[in-house]
Amino acid sequence: MVPATAALVVVRTNAPVADAMVQLRQANRDDTVRLDAVERIAQTDASGVVRFLDVPEGRYLVTVSTIGYIFVHRTVQVGVAPLSI
Repeated sequence: MVPATAALVVVRTNAPVADAMVQLRQANRDDTVRLDAVERIAQTDASGVVRFLDVPEGRYLVTVSTIGYIFVHRTVQVGVAPLSI
């Protein structure tokens, strides 16, 4: 298991996205969510940083939501080394 860390910023202004909800769910090879997936949810801090600890290796669907922005979905591969999303 490894840590996964992400810093969320607004692309045009590079401003941090504070208080965003970030959901991490295991994904199948076709990027659908696994039926047996454990859902992990965390909130970004004032600097726009979110951390998930002890994430098993594999494919994950990351969903970010906050007021005033569209939902963002990304598929990432978590490996042996710590991952920055």
